[in-house]
Amino acid sequence: MPHSSSPADHKVSGSLVTGDALVPIIIGTAAWVIAAVILIGFRDSLAATGTTWWFGACAVGVISGLGGIGYVLYRRRREGGAAR
Repeated sequence: MPHSSSPADHKVSGSLVTGDALVPIIIGTAAWVIAAVILIGFRDSLAATGTTWWFGACAVGVISGLGGIGYVLYRRRREGGAAR
């Protein structure tokens, strides 16, 4: 006979997050910086093809990453310095 379970049988206690995302955010931000530096070498080609908006995409990635880093550090300070 198959086992029947209800949603009440699958309670989750506490947070599912066991750590913060500082390292992945730093890696992602660094990747956007590296992409921007690489694109500098292709700026003439990008201008010729009308794809200089890629620099803007890199800028948004870097700015978002810096915001994420700031938020994670803020949360660490607010929670007493311990990573969750």
